[in-house]
Formats: sequence, C-alpha cells, structure tokens
Amino acid sequence: MRGRKNRCKLVKVALSVGLTLLAAAPSWAGVTVDEALLSPQSLTASSGNDGRDELQGMLDRVRKLKGYTYDSVLTTYTSGKPIVEIGKLYFKSPNLVRFEVIKSGSRSGAVVVKQADGKIRGHMGGAFRGIKLTLSPDSKILKSANGFSIMQADLESLLSGADKKAKGDLKCLAVGPGSGRPAVVELLESDGDVKDRIAVDSRGKLPSEWNIFNSNKLVSALQLNNVETRSDLSDNLFTFDSDSESKSLVCDSLSATSGLGALKAAPERPVDVATCKDIERMIKQMTVLADYIPSEVAQGDGWASGTREALLSTCVDLESLQYALGPVSGAISNTRSGATGHSQSSAVPSIVSQWDSSAASFHTALDQLFDQLSNDQPDSAAVKKAASDLKAAVKALRAASERIEDLI
Repeated sequence: MRGRKNRCKLVKVALSVGLTLLAAAPSWAGVTVDEALLSPQSLTASSGNDGRDELQGMLDRVRKLKGYTYDSVLTTYTSGKPIVEIGKLYFKSPNLVRFEVIKSGSRSGAVVVKQADGKIRGHMGGAFRGIKLTLSPDSKILKSANGFSIMQADLESLLSGADKKAKGDLKCLAVGPGSGRPAVVELLESDGDVKDRIAVDSRGKLPSEWNIFNSNKLVSALQLNNVETRSDLSDNLFTFDSDSESKSLVCDSLSATSGLGALKAAPERPVDVATCKDIERMIKQMTVLADYIPSEVAQGDGWASGTREALLSTCVDLESLQYALGPVSGAISNTRSGATGHSQSSAVPSIVSQWDSSAASFHTALDQLFDQLSNDQPDSAAVKKAASDLKAAVKALRAASERIEDLI
C-alpha cells in the first residue's frame, strides 16, 4: 500500500515537472513551424542566447556578396483582410537595386531601379503602365502595405536596421535550428514583446522569413524565397534607357555644394544664405506645380481623359521637392544666432514649430492626392479639397521661410 502511494506521489511530481517544463518551453511545442513563426509569443525568451553575433554574421556574409536575387512574398495584416504583395528583388554591389512588382494592386507590373547615379527610376504598372518617372527615396509609390520602402528591401539594408536596433534599446536573442525548424533571431522589447523575428535558412545562413510585430500583434510577414547569389548581373538591369528620363526639377539639379545639397551631406549645419535661396526656389516650384492639379478629374464612372496621369506626375514632382526640403527643420534648430548676434535665438523654437506644422500639412494633403490616384473612381470634391489644403500649406511654408531669413 505504501509503495502504491509512493508511486502515485512520484507520478504527481513527474507530471508537475513536465508541466513546468512545457510552460517554459518555446512555442514551437505543439504547433507547426509556420504557426510558431507567425505567433507573437517569443521563441527565444526562455532558452535563447545573445543573438547579436548571429545577426552580425549574416550582415558580414551579405556584404561579401557581389550580387543576389530573391522572390518576395509580403503579407500585411494591419487593416482587415490580409494584403499580399509579390515581387522579385535584384541586388548588385555596391548599391544597385531593381524591384519587379509582380502583384500589388494598381502597381502590379511596375519596375523600379536604383541606378549607379543614385537616382530612383520607375516604370509604372497597372493603370499607369508605360509611364516613366524619377522618384524621391521616400516616395509613397515605393512603400509596401506595411509602410516599408521596396528600395530598402535589400538584405544589407534590412540587416543593418536590425543590427542598429540590437545595439540600441532592443534585446537580441537567438536559438539554433533543430527538429525541422530553422534558427531564429528575435529583437525583443524590455517587456519581452517581439518586434522582429528572423528565420535563418540553414544552407545559406541568410534570412528566409522576416516577421514584424507591434503591441503583441503580427503586422507583416515577409518570405524571402529562392535566395540566390549572383555574380552575373549586368549593370543594364539597373538602369532605364535615356529616352525614359523624366523632366528635371529644381531639386534634381541641387549640387553637393548648394545650400540644401550641403545640408543633406552634413545635417548638423545651420541655415545660411545659400540654403535660404534654395528653399525659396523649392517653394516657387511647389507653387507652380500646385496650379497643375486638375480641378475636375471625374468623368462618368472614371477619370477624365489625361487627368489621372497628369495628377500622378504632379504629385511625384511635389514629393521630390518635399524630400529636398526635409533637412530644413534640423538646420533651423542648428541656427542659434542671426546677423545681429544672439537676438534671434529665442525665435528659433517658434520658427521650427511653424515650419514643421506647415510641412506636415503639405505632407497630409499630398498623401490624400496619392490616395485618390489609387481609386478607379475618383472623388473630385476630395481632390479639390486636398489641392486647396496643399496650396495653403505652400503659402504657410513661404511665410515660415521668410522668418528663417531673419536668422542669418
């Protein structure tokens, strides 16, 4: 009898230990690999080691590659029904990128390249098929559904961003492969929530899946399929014919020694006379372009002939000017004394606030115009309202720029 009681006690102890171990085990237990990779529960928190070496190792391997390609399948979960975008990325060292959009709504069929001269050129797809444009690096046209730019989807850009996070506020942990599952590197917040999860291919030791989380919810899942190292990629793959060159804007002609050009190269610089001249030129160009926005865009159940293409071209040009003015806010903050000494320093915060508010209004109005471009049935009233808001924002930027001139 006593022996039976002891055996029962041992079974209870064993069961208790087993449950404890199961609770501490990573969430691979009892689910498929795919389910585990998509789960917000950390796979490394209970048994992971410092993952920074693994991350740095992948980055070192990528930087040694002369070229590579991969097939991209991105699923974004941020708004209702998941959005699936499919494409193919080509990369050639040191910094040539080509992205072919296979499936992405109205952009399907588009091709975008980063050329040797640094310009980003696009052959549009969908309703804009055949239109060729020069795009700003932060163009909305380049953004995937999860908000990231397809021009920053090369492996070095992705891994460098993760490495920067790992050296900052996020904790980096990794677990090795085993039982049919890949090695995993995770970036975790202080409360243990997963921000990034990278599955590592066992053969190439490079990312095969990259999932992003926010507030313990899956935001997007990127599959990097058929990653192939290539040393045979031609430079011609990363450029478009000269006859496809879009018209040159003022911002395209900014030299490295111009006011805004120098500011871009050295963001710590203050505002100077050359910068103010460039700002004035940008705002004048914005004023002209704002008048190009068609007042009536709808006809029947669709766009009036030529208006959609005209609005696209105008929005892209305005976006490029907006990008050129990006460093101005920081330069104002760096300007602490005017021609009369330090009497202007107290005005700096007010001018920064005025400039930032005007720039934000411009950005919002421009976003609304881009949103209309994605609709096959445009809302003329919404276009008129956004155009009016954009013109008001340009006037506000001009007023702020006049105050900037008082600082020098």
